[in-house]
Amino acid sequence: STHCISSAASDVYKRQPFVNDSDTLLLLHMDGALNSTDFRDDNGTGRSPVGITAHGNAQVDTAQSKFGGASLQLDGNDDYLTIQGVDGSFNDEWVNGSEWTVEYWVRGTSFSGYETHFGDWGGASDRSFFLGSDTGGDIMFFYTDSGGTLDTAIRADSQLSTNTWHHIALVKDSSNFTLYVDGSSVDSGASENIRAQGNPTRIGASATNDEDFLGYIDEFRVSSSARYTSGFTPSTT
Repeated sequence: STHCISSAASDVYKRQPFVNDSDTLLLLHMDGALNSTDFRDDNGTGRSPVGITAHGNAQVDTAQSKFGGASLQLDGNDDYLTIQGVDGSFNDEWVNGSEWTVEYWVRGTSFSGYETHFGDWGGASDRSFFLGSDTGGDIMFFYTDSGGTLDTAIRADSQLSTNTWHHIALVKDSSNFTLYVDGSSVDSGASENIRAQGNPTRIGASATNDEDFLGYIDEFRVSSSARYTSGFTPSTT
């Protein structure tokens, strides 16, 4: 028999979130009931799920979302998710691979200083990497290399607007780190090995419970490939 899809149904189909594929290392849809603290890695098949733990008031909110009708809400006061890998350190399982992509949708309520989206930025002796924003909506990635040298490698000023969903993608290939905001390449720098972390990777705060993020995050994915090699239109599929 022939099956027809209405234009309305077709639009809904096109707006489905990411799916787990062979390159996916972590996939968080941030969906669930209002105020839920149960965040789970959509591991699909073929890999073990990564453990996620909510801290503080980190919770599901249904007032804001990019997909799925919900997102992670963080109130900027010691709220965050920890990401625990099989060996106790998700970071060390992927961060020095030859290629990877970190991508997510973010909606900031305000930009009052350094705010962590993703990373492990601890004390001076164990700082690994920071991906997040600064005053004025600047988006940045900085890290400590394997030799212990701090590199403020990638930064783009005034890229984020408050109360607006933005797609962020940080891509590592064999030559460069490249930062994309809403599909546009905004800065890049030579890629190198990053210091192994001393703490579980976090979404929403640094390892010292500083640089807290105020706002919402949705559809967070880490991949073992360079998914973007030039400017693109952020996918709604």
